[in-house]
Amino acid sequence: MDSEGNSAMDFIFVDEEGTKMHATVNKTNYHHFRIALPEGEWREITRFQISNDNWNNPQFMVADHTYMIILRHETVVLPIQPLSDNHFFKFSSFERVISGRHDVNYPVDFIGVISYMGKLSPPVRNLEERRSLPFHLRSLSNTELYCIAYEDLAAQLYQAWKDNASEPLICVLSEWRVARSNREFIVVDGGGLSRFFFDPNIPEVEEMKQRILNQNMLR
Repeated sequence: MDSEGNSAMDFIFVDEEGTKMHATVNKTNYHHFRIALPEGEWREITRFQISNDNWNNPQFMVADHTYMIILRHETVVLPIQPLSDNHFFKFSSFERVISGRHDVNYPVDFIGVISYMGKLSPPVRNLEERRSLPFHLRSLSNTELYCIAYEDLAAQLYQAWKDNASEPLICVLSEWRVARSNREFIVVDGGGLSRFFFDPNIPEVEEMKQRILNQNMLR
């Protein structure tokens, strides 16, 4: 939804080099591009508009590129073969967040072990409240991040955690936000752009599992 309550959608586009750009579409073309641009699929996009509003409106920053893409009625979208098998995660260190060195204007990715899963709050009827789920991520250096998921993402994360018997359970957070709370920095989901993955099939997860195994063997 946009600031006026109309249907709208934001995307994060990434090319084969890993460069990310913010893209947006207004209510007029919302439904078309919702179908034409499925998440995780490669597309060739032409006849779009470039804007520097990505910098003029900090609350809408979803990528650190100078410009953003505006999808219009005449924009052409064509399916193409994948140009890369990269997962495009850019993991930040937990210490960088805790020390306040991360720029809170931009989303960030994390990888860590689920060390604590809190209680999922019940559905709320008050529009001023949000359903939430607190949890902790722990790094290999035993640094912990306090995280909170909200609304549908909170329910999805909690159910996925209950359904997963893996131990240790490694979690990847993609496009989450860093926020300040009671003089400390925490990690919160950034709305529809945020994702989570448990034990995804990526090299970083396998490396973390092996290092945890090695640490346990040395104890």
